[in-house]
Amino acid sequence: MIRKLIKQGSTSLVVSLPIEWIRSNKLTVGDEVEIFPQEYALAIRTKGDKKAMKCVLNVDSVDEMSLYVNLLNLYRKGFDEVKIISNSNKIMDFETNKHINTLKSVQQWLSRFIGWEIITQDPIVIKDITGESSEDPEKLLKRVFFLLNSFVDEEIAAINNKNQLPDPQEFYMTTFKMVNYAIRTYNKRSQTSYNVILLQQLHAISQQLRNIQPYLNSNKNEIVPILKILRPALNLYNTDELSLFIKQHHLVGLELLRPKLNANLLRMLLRLHDLYMDVAYTINFLQLKNHD
Repeated sequence: MIRKLIKQGSTSLVVSLPIEWIRSNKLTVGDEVEIFPQEYALAIRTKGDKKAMKCVLNVDSVDEMSLYVNLLNLYRKGFDEVKIISNSNKIMDFETNKHINTLKSVQQWLSRFIGWEIITQDPIVIKDITGESSEDPEKLLKRVFFLLNSFVDEEIAAINNKNQLPDPQEFYMTTFKMVNYAIRTYNKRSQTSYNVILLQQLHAISQQLRNIQPYLNSNKNEIVPILKILRPALNLYNTDELSLFIKQHHLVGLELLRPKLNANLLRMLLRLHDLYMDVAYTINFLQLKNHD
């Protein structure tokens, strides 16, 4: 369907909406609609009651990890209600090679999904009890940056002051829940974009930071300088310092080739090194796009 842009006033352009869409949504003159700009499109949505996104998930033939992946993706895509069909009430856990209760499996994963709660147990029905978030997903993205920045700063301060290191698992779970919630909010507003890719990259960084911490005290002379050099990438979202970061990033690559580190630690640091570069490239892409 093609529409022509019509000039209105000195600077505005308007376009007519399809009459079929107007009638099906019972819109009239003076009604308000929500508009969500995307890279090469506009998403237009009525402000009335929105139809809940529902899904029926049969888990009789899936294992526990597959159940988790399904729940994660349904949550991130914005589903409001999920009905789980489990005729045997059991699901296979391949780690222990044993069957476990389906409800218990769902309950252990649900804490990662802000707003989702089990409202019935037979059948298992999960529902979003909070409604659609009114928060700006851009602010949620910045909150993830803040969590990462704070964790790195707390680690460095703890090492310098010989204090206890921050809890890596608590940091990871807090960040992961915020990443999931931000991705869900972007999708609910039809704003899926490179911001979602950026959130996934930040989640991967939080994983590596969590996994590296057990090595921190015994390898502080090697790890802390690397963290200090890489950290500026987490400030790039509000700056244009890509060239400086690339130079610093190159220096980190050279540093990682010198010390004799534990093989697992070296692998994690190299992965962290690459992830920070991915974040810098993605942020630069977003900045260039926004300057169009």
